[in-house]
Amino acid sequence: TNQSISKVLQDSLHSIAQLKAERDEEGNIIQLTVDRVNNAFESNFKINFYEVQDQKADYIFDLIFNNQFNLNELILFKRKRTKEFYASKLDRWFKVHMLIPEYNKFVLIFEDITKMKTKLQELEESKQKYKVLLEAIPDIFFVIDKDGTYEDFVVKESHLFKIEDANIIGSTIYDVGFPGNMASKIYGCIQASLANNSIESIEYSLNTPNGTFLYEMRLTKLSSQSVIAISRDITKRKTAEFSLEKALVKAEESD
Repeated sequence: TNQSISKVLQDSLHSIAQLKAERDEEGNIIQLTVDRVNNAFESNFKINFYEVQDQKADYIFDLIFNNQFNLNELILFKRKRTKEFYASKLDRWFKVHMLIPEYNKFVLIFEDITKMKTKLQELEESKQKYKVLLEAIPDIFFVIDKDGTYEDFVVKESHLFKIEDANIIGSTIYDVGFPGNMASKIYGCIQASLANNSIESIEYSLNTPNGTFLYEMRLTKLSSQSVIAISRDITKRKTAEFSLEKALVKAEESD
């Protein structure tokens, strides 16, 4: 079994170091030294086994990672012996896993997560880019699933009402934002948009502390399970239309 484990560790693509501990009479670790490293460790960190064997672990890791990896944190933090850190000297991100197969034996597995971190950063930057773009548009954007549950939204801070994530995400159109009859109409639009891959529109009024405002909502299919709903404040337009219609009637009466 030990030979099989040694072969797996040696052939692993992750950088692995096996440490041996020297303890005092009370069981406290006095010193950790490098017992062995695998091929990936030598290749990835450009250091040979004979250079690290029987050397103090702290010294070797400080040499490789330029004092950016703290071994003691992993040893002291008993519940979760994993740690992520950035090694600027190597320009890489690592996730370190510590295993303790024996009382005086520690195994450190260095998982290179640079690609994952880079991808996550790119996704976050892309998300922020489109978030800013959407916030620059005066409309309100909602992502609503087929059951009428809010999945996401973008509302400008300057709007007449404030909506918090905690109050809306996970809630339904029946719980937040609309009276029952209007929520039912919107639900019908959601089903029609999903079934027909169509753009549905509906006008509604919304009462706020600053008065009643009119909105037009357009819904279009985002995925097989959700739609994106875009609400636009049409109060000024409707007021202008009403004023124009009123003026037209008055003019006709004058004639």
